[in-house]
Amino acid sequence: MLVEQIPAITYVEEFDEARDRDDDGRDLFMSPQSKTILGYPPEELVQDQELWWRLVHPQDRQRVRRAASASHSSERFSCEFRMITRDGRVVWVQEDAAVVRDPATGVQLWHGVILDITARKAAEIALAGALVREQAASERLRKIDEMKDGLLRAISHDLRTPLTTIYGGGKSLLSVDDFPDSTRRAILEGIVRGAGKMQRIVENLLDLDRIDKGQATVHELAPVRLDEVARRVADEVALDAVRVEVETEPLVVNADEAMLERIVDNLVVNAVKHTPDGTSVRLLVTSTNAGAELVVEDEGPGVPDRMKESIFAPFHRGPEHDRPGLGIGLSIVAHFAQMHGGRAWVTDRAGGGATFHVWLPVDDDFARQLAGPST
Repeated sequence: MLVEQIPAITYVEEFDEARDRDDDGRDLFMSPQSKTILGYPPEELVQDQELWWRLVHPQDRQRVRRAASASHSSERFSCEFRMITRDGRVVWVQEDAAVVRDPATGVQLWHGVILDITARKAAEIALAGALVREQAASERLRKIDEMKDGLLRAISHDLRTPLTTIYGGGKSLLSVDDFPDSTRRAILEGIVRGAGKMQRIVENLLDLDRIDKGQATVHELAPVRLDEVARRVADEVALDAVRVEVETEPLVVNADEAMLERIVDNLVVNAVKHTPDGTSVRLLVTSTNAGAELVVEDEGPGVPDRMKESIFAPFHRGPEHDRPGLGIGLSIVAHFAQMHGGRAWVTDRAGGGATFHVWLPVDDDFARQLAGPST
């Protein structure tokens, strides 16, 4: 009664010292739980001595046979493996057996028990998965923490210079009353440039936050003169010791003008930042491939091939990591270009440096109006 009531399969099998256990000793007894666990009544398993091995999962069969072969010398067997039930389900079982000798007859038999451990295995797998997810989450948090530290360092560096200019210029204007007009104007221009740099930093951070939250949207599409936007932005950017040479042709794109300005601004600022003093940056607007192409060339270190795609991802910076910068301007360029049906990419500049490209579709109807009546 005990054997037939416990929630496990019990069995008795011949033990032949002349052969390994995986050669299938003859089953003498199997308890009714085989019907509950595997869907096969014990009579069927005892009559068909090959059936048991056919029920062992194919991916576990070789491993179980090796364990059975090794058990012959130790006269003990223990293994966890999968089996396929009559209705096609896969269950995990734990089989433990030992050789028992009848003291009266001297006959040796395998006495074994098979437990259904499917629920336990599912819990183990879930726990292992949770551990992997926890490790991945910890790694993400570590990277976020590193990114936060790097972002704070970059922001503090990028803000310190314009803040120093604004603070120093304002303090000078307050403390000295008789500055020559030219000096006063130069100080005020420095304050305006510093404020412009700070404004660009704040706008980039806000743009990145909106992109990350999926809230960045094109507010209003309208025909915009790309060449005029390019010249205006180039004039507004503080260029310091780097010249920006602008070459444009009249081109109209259907765009959100504010986003278009952000694209040009970030491209030019990025190029200026990575171009040595005394060199120049070229800003070109030209028609190509049924669209308008904005091109910015610099004479900096260039972009390695391995970074030509990742450089447009947030917080990915060029090869000169010691240069200041947040590493978000180019990601905003790429995202805003995609929102307008365009794209952004980078190539090598002939003679050294990098060439950044942004392609945008052209508003053909407005372009024809701009050109005037055909002759």
